[in-house]
Parts: sequence; structure tokens; C-alpha cells
Amino acid sequence: MAGTKFDKIDLKILKILQENSKITNLDLSKKIGLSPAPTLERVKKLEQTE
Repeated sequence: MAGTKFDKIDLKILKILQENSKITNLDLSKKIGLSPAPTLERVKKLEQTE
């Protein structure tokens, strides 16, 4: 993960998932203020980050 840059939304997603890893994509999207599709894309991108 060295050199990986996270924006404010990515950091917010990570914080929420640390608190509740079982949150649905719909609930997560509501908490961060994005629609479900881009939220899912960001989560998948974060999962692939090494």
C-alpha cells in the first residue's frame, strides 16, 4: 500500500467499514453521500489496493 493516495471519500469509506464491515452498499452510500454504483466501485478499488 506504499504510495497509495486516498481521498476524503476513500478515508470515510474505510472508517465506516472498520466500524461495521457488514454494512450494506446502500447504507454505506447514504452515509458518504454517493449513489450506490460509484460507492461499490470505490469499495472494490479499495479491496484491490495492496
